[in-house]
Amino acid sequence: MPLFRRGEKMSVVFLILGLIAGIVFTAIPEDAKLDGIIKRGGTMKKIAIPMVSDRFSEHFGGADSFAILEVDEEKKSIISQEKAAPPPHERGVFPVWLHDQGVNVVFAGGMGPRAHDILTRYGIQVVAGVQGETPEQLVQAYLDSTLQSSGSLCNEPGFHEDCGNH
Repeated sequence: MPLFRRGEKMSVVFLILGLIAGIVFTAIPEDAKLDGIIKRGGTMKKIAIPMVSDRFSEHFGGADSFAILEVDEEKKSIISQEKAAPPPHERGVFPVWLHDQGVNVVFAGGMGPRAHDILTRYGIQVVAGVQGETPEQLVQAYLDSTLQSSGSLCNEPGFHEDCGNH
């Protein structure tokens, strides 16, 4: 005679899986659980802003660093800010690096179509055609829905006169 009938076997399997999931979930620190729930809910975002010599870089590919600001969209506030140096610039490197940093939004004055496409494929929102201000001012304008951008991208790689030298 079998130990479990057919329906009971599945119940036991689900019970065991539930116990394992419960053990794993309780092993996660409370602040990490809350952080993950908030991020999935869409209230927390990381915004990257290209910088050159500690000023807003008009061209995404010309950045020597990025200001990365974590924001709470619901409270419309900046939670944290850091300056991060990306790897040396090569085609496609910045978008991959920003994805690895957990960035959700990128502001840029100008950006080539390849960088835009890679960022978009990673699910990163691109706000192009932004005029330079401090990272804090740009982010606060974004949170307040007053950030102005033309949405224009550059069609040629590199720095060039026909796109306003960005």
